[in-house]
Amino acid sequence: MEPLTGFAIGGLVNIASVVGQRLFEVWRDFSRVTAAIREFAAFSREINTFASDWVLVQPCLRSPNYSLSDEILGTLAHIAYDTRYILSDLHRMVDSFRNQNDLADRVRKRWFICTASPPEGERRERLRRFLIWRKIVVQRNQIVFATTTLNVVLAAIQYTIVEL
Repeated sequence: MEPLTGFAIGGLVNIASVVGQRLFEVWRDFSRVTAAIREFAAFSREINTFASDWVLVQPCLRSPNYSLSDEILGTLAHIAYDTRYILSDLHRMVDSFRNQNDLADRVRKRWFICTASPPEGERRERLRRFLIWRKIVVQRNQIVFATTTLNVVLAAIQYTIVEL
């Protein structure tokens, strides 16, 4: 595994921000707040929190004033490289979902004139199904676990700085 650099972390923060923004864009278009929409909003916040935590770690890796142990650097590297793949996969899945959702909405609008039933319920159901898809649930939990681990590492770094 390659050592962490500011560039590697910058790329990770960038993709996390993009995925968080895409999730935000999906749920903000709904007129009524439902459990599925709240979950999309929470998922977006979780990914943005993950990105924010990496922004806090970045100065510790760049500055020669910090001496991080090999264990901490190894943990950070694993989190960074594993979550990069997760976020890239999430990015593709969210974009695919958005495209499918937009297509379904366009098709539904054509039929809306004939059926006179609102498409909002169908859109909420598509959101709900997306969020309970096993792969999404696992990836979301991995991001939450990575964020928690990252926060423990940050606490260890801060404790070490105070002790010095």
